[in-house]
Amino acid sequence: MADPSRPPSPPPAALVNTSLFHTAKSYGESPYPPAATALLVAIPNPLRPVPLLFSSVLGLSSYLSFSGHRIDAAGTSAAWSALYMIATSRRKQNFLRKLSRAGALRGLTLGMCTLNVLGGGLAYAFGQRSEEEEKLGKEGST
Repeated sequence: MADPSRPPSPPPAALVNTSLFHTAKSYGESPYPPAATALLVAIPNPLRPVPLLFSSVLGLSSYLSFSGHRIDAAGTSAAWSALYMIATSRRKQNFLRKLSRAGALRGLTLGMCTLNVLGGGLAYAFGQRSEEEEKLGKEGST
């Protein structure tokens, strides 16, 4: 039985930042979702220039995140994912085409774009740029 005069012990460090906000923010700062979205955009449209533009910018966003510019990469992937969602939603599909393999791939791509917009938007809006600049400054001086 717990002693009422003793304060409760703090939660373990592993459980402190597991809220939905922190999970979405870390998803937005990760370099892997923009890379996966770039692949999903490029697969059904290998030779069309406009989807390849979206794919290359999302690939650049993934590279920026790998090189340490996580906040800027999150904003870039969120913005270009939102643009892709707007451009793709203008083309209508009938119900039977949504159930095909191409329709499933389109739905998966739009789902990944939605997650990129939410996670990247949170990471860009609430990112601590001073911490990122300090971290990049230390790596550049060594």
